[in-house]
Amino acid sequence: DHDRLRVIGSRSRYEERLSGVLRSRGIPFESGDLIIDVPEPVSFETGLFVQDERRCFGESSSAFKSETLNSFVKTLYTIRIFIKPDFQQKVETLPELYDILYSSKEWLE
Repeated sequence: DHDRLRVIGSRSRYEERLSGVLRSRGIPFESGDLIIDVPEPVSFETGLFVQDERRCFGESSSAFKSETLNSFVKTLYTIRIFIKPDFQQKVETLPELYDILYSSKEWLE
C-alpha cells in the first residue's frame, strides 16, 4: 500500500515491523538497519496551452498522451528497501523473502 508507506511519520513503524519479521527469521536487525525508501509522487502532466492547436497539452497531438505519461510514471515509482550491507547475503538467500515482501501481512497491517 503505497499511500501508507508514503506517510513519512509512520514509515518508521513499518521499518520496525519488517525488521522484526526478518529478526524472527534469524537475521539480527537492529533499529536503523533497514530503511524503506518511497519516492515522492511524480507527475509529467501539464496544463500548458498549445497555441497552434488551441487546446491544452494533454489534449494536443503530442506523442505524450496521458496514458503514455502514466505508464512512464509507474516505471519511475519504485519502492526500495535498503538494508545494512552485513545482512545482504542472509536476506537475499532467505527462502520466504518474496512472500514476506509481497504476500505477507505481517508487517503492513
